[in-house]
Amino acid sequence: MDKNLGSFSDKYPYMLLGDDSLADINSKIANKNYTPLSFRPNIMMKSKSGKAWAEDEWVGEIHIGDAIFAPASPCARW
Repeated sequence: MDKNLGSFSDKYPYMLLGDDSLADINSKIANKNYTPLSFRPNIMMKSKSGKAWAEDEWVGEIHIGDAIFAPASPCARW
């Protein structure tokens, strides 16, 4: 039995959002100041490249401490 069940998620139990991606959104939409709460990510990160949307291009594994994540697909949670 699979015990890795999530509820109230769009597709997957975890969503990662880059700080640079959030800054990119805010730079393109006038009179708005979106925060992480606007998109409800489980994990916020800062990419080494400083490139917005870098997280959409990641493949393989993401290691955060002892946890290992596998990127699945971009999320349309907006």
